[in-house]
Amino acid sequence: YQPLVPPEKVTYQNWSQVRDKRRKTQICRLEQSATVKEKANGFDLRIQASGNSSGTTPIGVPLAVEISLREGGQLEGCRPAPHVDGGWVLEKDFATYRIDGQTLRFGPGAPSHSLTQLRGAEAKLPGISVYVTGYTPFDRTLSFEFS
Repeated sequence: YQPLVPPEKVTYQNWSQVRDKRRKTQICRLEQSATVKEKANGFDLRIQASGNSSGTTPIGVPLAVEISLREGGQLEGCRPAPHVDGGWVLEKDFATYRIDGQTLRFGPGAPSHSLTQLRGAEAKLPGISVYVTGYTPFDRTLSFEFS
């Protein structure tokens, strides 16, 4: 939202009405989707993020997909996420999580960046979080296998 022309006093009482008068620039729409495909020992999760249907694709917008795991298990194949308690980044290949005699293998990862707490995103979930990161346009399929 750009400044008002001509200038106008904005108060908390008229903020909503005045906002509609402000000129908007650089408006991009981001469409996201997740598709789950079941398989014998787990599922594949395809995650896509791209521009709107009019063809305006926001290029280079960082995103982070959070995979939340129950506490108490052993995680392998990830590195600690910077400045995030209980946060991990799936660096490459696959991660393994073992808990209560069960194993979850998921990936592949290929981080484009190490940002996990992005502006406008929900707060980190409690417990262990593994992040898969990238930039738009984004199209990645993660495989989750249980044994």
